[in-house]
Amino acid sequence: MKAIFRLDKEISILCLSVMLITVILQVVMRELFDLPLVGAEEFVRYLMIWIVLFPLAFTLREGGHIAMVELRDMLPKPLREGLSLVSDVCSLVVFAIVSWSSMSVIIDNPNNTTATLQIPFWVFFLPNLLGFALLTVGYLLILMKRIGRSENSLGN
Repeated sequence: MKAIFRLDKEISILCLSVMLITVILQVVMRELFDLPLVGAEEFVRYLMIWIVLFPLAFTLREGGHIAMVELRDMLPKPLREGLSLVSDVCSLVVFAIVSWSSMSVIIDNPNNTTATLQIPFWVFFLPNLLGFALLTVGYLLILMKRIGRSENSLGN
């Protein structure tokens, strides 16, 4: 499982690198040789989707998601912990629904392709599914850890 969670960071770095190389190559080919790369803009646009959606679980692990930390820290500890629990449960449910919806879209559109490059549609919807599915698993692990901690504190 840890290998999967490390993979999201590596794939995102690879996608960002390929995107930068493609943009630089597109500019060089267009400006110096007057030979633009056909479909480069479409390819870069879809790489951007991968870069944004695929590393969602990595962002969760690093604590990079939006939080109102100052407001949360002003609350008493029991209220703060209760609010965190409710927030994590809601996040788990929402991201599970988005994951399921993403899977449905991929299954319902097996033959659709992109306009210029004719790449299968599911290739570019896959980061949505993977990103949100890994995010769902991440929140599930957080909740399991939180429940384990609360059971340990009740037992003491």
